[in-house]
Amino acid sequence: MPTATLLDTYSPELFCMIRNFHDAAPKVADAVGGNGYSLAAAGTILGAPNPYVYPDNLPRVNAHGGPGGRPGCWQTITRELWPAPYLVMDTGASLAPYNHVELGQPMFTEYVWGRQYGENTINP
Repeated sequence: MPTATLLDTYSPELFCMIRNFHDAAPKVADAVGGNGYSLAAAGTILGAPNPYVYPDNLPRVNAHGGPGGRPGCWQTITRELWPAPYLVMDTGASLAPYNHVELGQPMFTEYVWGRQYGENTINP
C-alpha cells in the first residue's frame, strides 16, 4: 500500500492522536515523577518474559475501525457520556488471568554458556 493511501486511510486517527496529546502529556509527566527531578518506576527481579517464537506467537488482529467500526475519534470521556462507547474486537487476548509465576527465559546462564536444556526453538 503506498504511503499516501495509508495516510489517507488513517488520517482521522492521526488527527485524533495529535489533538489529544495536550491532554495526555501532563498525565504522563505526573505518572513518571512530575517534578523534573525524580522518576516513579517499578521493576522485577524475575527477568524477562519468554522469547518470541515464530509462528507460535504471531498476533491475531481481527479488529478495525473506531467508534461504531468507523475511523475517527472518541468523544472526550466524561461523566456525561452515557452509555459508554465500546469496541468489539478479536485480538486473541485471553480472558483467563495469567496467575502463575515463573522464571523468565532465556535465563542469564543461557546468555553466558548457551542453551543447556529445554526445547530447541529459536536458540538451539
